[in-house]
Amino acid sequence: MINRWLDSGAQVTVVGVQPVELPADIKISAPHRNPVHHELIGMILKPLLKPMLDNLREEVSNNNTYKSNRYGEVVITINWHIMGGHQYPVSAVVDLEREKDKVYEIHQQITRVIVDIDERRVKDIIMGEETVIRHDIKPNKIYMESNSFMPYTVIIKPSTILYWHNYSTLSHNIVGIYKTLDGSSILIDSKDIGGGEIWQYLFTKEGEFEYHCTYHKDEGMSGKVIIR
Repeated sequence: MINRWLDSGAQVTVVGVQPVELPADIKISAPHRNPVHHELIGMILKPLLKPMLDNLREEVSNNNTYKSNRYGEVVITINWHIMGGHQYPVSAVVDLEREKDKVYEIHQQITRVIVDIDERRVKDIIMGEETVIRHDIKPNKIYMESNSFMPYTVIIKPSTILYWHNYSTLSHNIVGIYKTLDGSSILIDSKDIGGGEIWQYLFTKEGEFEYHCTYHKDEGMSGKVIIR
């Protein structure tokens, strides 16, 4: 399942979380309402879940919360991009000037796999609704929405000011290292960018800038700027 998405060019982010707030319809003492279905999915995800479950249990073994909450979750976030009506690999580079005014879409789906850390079993699988954000590509502009930077990887020319526009109601930030071809490493930290706010940076030299939002990195909110 994971490999199928990766092969299609989508971005897949998988993180383990503990402790976790259980959904109201999960009863700790009762078997799940669809045990066969979840056993099958558990078998499919077993190679992925095992190291994460081991890590989760190790992290909470000396934590008081573990005594009252033996459950954790594996969060699987899938982002796939569409440009001009066709799926566009997340890793593909978008020339903001050349591709301007083309319609760009990001589709995102988040699946929460609730797991019993003691029994190494899947307790429930909660698939969120697919969200879609859609914007026209504009020169020098990156959109921030739905825990995504859009487009994900862009190319610009040196001495270009790039603008990040936060279209969501959440605060985001931009943190990363700007590595220039002449060997410099520049730490960039935008601090918080509130909903509706715009942040800008002047890229003076050729190089690359890989960055992320520290609040939503686990949901795959990262990006890359190539300066050539």
